[in-house]
Amino acid sequence: MRRGNGTGSIIKVKGRNLRNPWRVRVTKGWEVNENGNVKQNNVTLGYYKTRTEAEEALSNYNKHPYDIAKQNTTFAEVYELWKDSYIQYFKNPESVRNIESAYNYCSGLWDMRIRDITIGHLRDCTEKGYRIIEYGEHKGEKRFASAGIKVNMKGLFNKMFLYAREHNLVDQNIAKDFVLDKHVQEEKKRVKKQKVPFTSAEIQVLWDNVGKVDYVDMVLIQIYGGWRPDECASLRLDDVHLDEDYLVGGMKTMAGTNRMVPIHSDIKGLVEKRYKYATALGSNTLFCDPERGLNKLSLDYNAFKVRFDNVMKELEMTHKPHECRHTFITAAKMSSVDQYLLKFMVGHRISDVTEEVYTHRDKLLLGQLKEEMKKIDFLNYDK
Repeated sequence: MRRGNGTGSIIKVKGRNLRNPWRVRVTKGWEVNENGNVKQNNVTLGYYKTRTEAEEALSNYNKHPYDIAKQNTTFAEVYELWKDSYIQYFKNPESVRNIESAYNYCSGLWDMRIRDITIGHLRDCTEKGYRIIEYGEHKGEKRFASAGIKVNMKGLFNKMFLYAREHNLVDQNIAKDFVLDKHVQEEKKRVKKQKVPFTSAEIQVLWDNVGKVDYVDMVLIQIYGGWRPDECASLRLDDVHLDEDYLVGGMKTMAGTNRMVPIHSDIKGLVEKRYKYATALGSNTLFCDPERGLNKLSLDYNAFKVRFDNVMKELEMTHKPHECRHTFITAAKMSSVDQYLLKFMVGHRISDVTEEVYTHRDKLLLGQLKEEMKKIDFLNYDK
């Protein structure tokens, strides 16, 4: 059946051994030539393996026309466009880091046109995607995506394809129809539960190596304050109140931001020493490293984790950075710390309306927090 004017055309390219011989052209306007004749401006939409595929592509285009100039936009280009538009709304550095980490495992998709990517490609990427380790003893090796990373990759696909659909870069959001295997979700939940606190004996080993192993003091300060790794790495000197024995920090949630955490008497000397060292270097943050260069004294999450992991390796321990926070919470509960004041110290939301008064009496609250902090004996909490 003959197509109507301006609705495009399909022709089979002959005389050339093409894998995709069916060429689809669409009309992008008209022009008058020098002889006064009206001429269509035809643009190639693409080449397809079968006429059926070509018919479908042309039909989809006529139903939902898009800018053909954008049809070659790659996965990597869409990521940059989406990130520039939306990443500013992610206030939690951990969320940004999860997004960037997930993207690093998608190298197999980076150079593909976004509209050529299928559900099969997404599944193959999550199952076989890897990144190259850039630092540490395993530098240069491949690291395949964990269950947690795979979940983050699925979330990234959802956001990117929604953006691509909204900007007419794809005809449909295939990511919403892509479902991770059930075992991936189950594995993520299982791993998430595997947080092992430092024992009091291990904490004693940390103390025994203060001054002997670099950044052991950082690990102790994180344990004794219940900080998340990002929170600990970003503690600012302006928020260190040595005269009143407390720190201000936190992120991720409204309840966790700018919270007061008393300085446990055991680590007061460690905090003072770090404060003086950072001040002498001209750092804005409590933890810093001059070897990173004067313009990059502060530690980001990766730099923090590298130093944490070095301590664990040196002392033959197997803990992860977040287990410092888990240790604090465990030790506090076993020391009968008031549950509401504990929530305030670690930045958990207080859902009991009658207890929200805890957050509205700063001076009194600080005094209460200090009294609760005194209860925690980290060197004997599990004995």
